[in-house]
Amino acid sequence: DVISYNFINNALIVLNNEKNIKAYNIKNKKIFWQSELDEYLDKDEKIVEIINNENRIIIFFNNGLILEIDLISGEVLFNQKLKLKEIKSIYFINNYALFNQINGKTTIFKQ
Repeated sequence: DVISYNFINNALIVLNNEKNIKAYNIKNKKIFWQSELDEYLDKDEKIVEIINNENRIIIFFNNGLILEIDLISGEVLFNQKLKLKEIKSIYFINNYALFNQINGKTTIFKQ
Protein backbone atom coordinates (compact mmCIF):
# COMPACT_ATOMS: atom_id res chain seq x y z
CA ASP A 1 0.00 0.00 0.00
CA VAL A 2 1.16 3.52 -0.79
CA ILE A 3 1.81 5.69 2.27
CA SER A 4 2.87 8.87 0.49
CA TYR A 5 4.11 10.17 -2.83
CA ASN A 6 5.38 13.29 -4.53
CA PHE A 7 6.31 14.36 -8.06
CA ILE A 8 9.66 15.73 -9.16
CA ASN A 9 10.44 16.45 -12.80
CA ASN A 10 9.23 13.43 -14.79
CA ALA A 11 9.26 11.05 -11.81
CA LEU A 12 6.69 9.93 -9.30
CA ILE A 13 8.37 9.08 -5.98
CA VAL A 14 6.32 6.57 -3.99
CA LEU A 15 6.83 5.34 -0.42
CA ASN A 16 4.97 2.16 0.54
CA ASN A 17 4.12 0.64 3.92
CA GLU A 18 7.09 -1.75 3.66
CA LYS A 19 9.42 1.31 3.74
CA ASN A 20 10.43 0.88 0.11
CA ILE A 21 10.73 3.95 -2.06
CA LYS A 22 10.41 3.79 -5.84
CA ALA A 23 10.92 6.35 -8.56
CA TYR A 24 8.59 5.79 -11.51
CA ASN A 25 9.04 7.37 -14.92
CA ILE A 26 5.63 8.98 -15.45
CA LYS A 27 6.07 8.94 -19.24
CA ASN A 28 6.59 5.19 -19.74
CA LYS A 29 5.57 3.85 -16.27
CA LYS A 30 8.91 2.07 -15.78
CA ILE A 31 10.86 2.17 -12.53
CA PHE A 32 13.96 4.39 -12.53
CA TRP A 33 15.16 2.94 -9.20
CA GLN A 34 14.00 1.59 -5.87
CA SER A 35 15.52 1.57 -2.39
CA GLU A 36 14.74 0.01 0.94
CA LEU A 37 14.59 2.62 3.69
CA ASP A 38 13.79 0.43 6.70
CA GLU A 39 17.08 1.39 8.40
CA TYR A 40 16.06 5.08 8.23
CA LEU A 41 12.29 5.00 8.74
CA ASP A 42 10.11 3.82 11.58
CA LYS A 43 6.39 3.66 10.93
CA ASP A 44 3.91 6.16 9.56
CA GLU A 45 6.50 8.50 8.08
CA LYS A 46 5.33 10.41 5.05
CA ILE A 47 7.07 12.38 2.33
CA VAL A 48 6.49 16.10 2.87
CA GLU A 49 8.70 17.65 0.19
CA ILE A 50 11.24 16.70 -2.46
CA ILE A 51 13.74 19.04 -4.06
CA ASN A 52 16.13 18.46 -6.92
CA ASN A 53 19.79 19.23 -6.30
CA GLU A 54 21.78 18.50 -9.47
CA ASN A 55 22.24 14.68 -9.60
CA ARG A 56 20.50 14.17 -6.27
CA ILE A 57 17.12 14.57 -4.73
CA ILE A 58 16.54 15.61 -1.16
CA ILE A 59 13.50 14.07 0.50
CA PHE A 60 12.01 15.60 3.63
CA PHE A 61 9.81 13.42 5.85
CA ASN A 62 7.20 14.48 8.40
CA ASN A 63 9.32 13.11 11.30
CA GLY A 64 12.26 15.45 10.56
CA LEU A 65 14.30 12.95 8.55
CA ILE A 66 16.12 14.31 5.51
CA LEU A 67 17.54 11.88 2.95
CA GLU A 68 19.81 12.82 0.07
CA ILE A 69 19.41 10.21 -2.66
CA ASP A 70 21.34 9.69 -5.89
CA LEU A 71 18.95 10.49 -8.72
CA ILE A 72 20.25 7.71 -10.96
CA SER A 73 20.81 4.76 -8.60
CA GLY A 74 18.49 5.52 -5.68
CA GLU A 75 21.36 5.07 -3.22
CA VAL A 76 21.09 7.02 0.03
CA LEU A 77 24.11 9.33 0.09
CA PHE A 78 23.39 11.27 3.27
CA ASN A 79 20.84 11.36 6.06
CA GLN A 80 20.08 13.83 8.79
CA LYS A 81 17.46 13.90 11.52
CA LEU A 82 16.13 17.28 12.61
CA LYS A 83 14.72 17.72 16.09
CA LEU A 84 11.28 18.37 14.61
CA LYS A 85 8.21 16.17 14.45
CA GLU A 86 4.84 16.29 12.74
CA ILE A 87 6.05 18.47 9.88
CA LYS A 88 3.12 19.50 7.72
CA SER A 89 4.81 21.56 5.02
CA ILE A 90 8.15 23.08 4.03
CA TYR A 91 8.79 26.31 2.17
CA PHE A 92 12.04 27.67 0.79
CA ILE A 93 12.54 31.43 0.63
CA ASN A 94 15.92 32.79 -0.43
CA ASN A 95 18.44 31.00 1.85
CA TYR A 96 15.86 29.92 4.42
CA ALA A 97 13.81 26.77 4.92
CA LEU A 98 10.55 27.17 6.85
CA PHE A 99 9.20 24.02 8.50
CA ASN A 100 5.52 24.24 9.48
CA GLN A 101 4.34 21.70 12.06
CA ILE A 102 0.86 20.36 12.78
CA ASN A 103 0.88 22.10 16.18
CA GLY A 104 1.11 25.50 14.44
CA LYS A 105 4.79 26.13 15.12
CA THR A 106 7.11 27.29 12.32
CA THR A 107 10.85 26.66 12.56
CA ILE A 108 13.26 28.52 10.30
CA PHE A 109 16.64 27.17 9.24
CA LYS A 110 19.26 29.07 7.27
CA GLN A 111 20.58 26.98 4.39
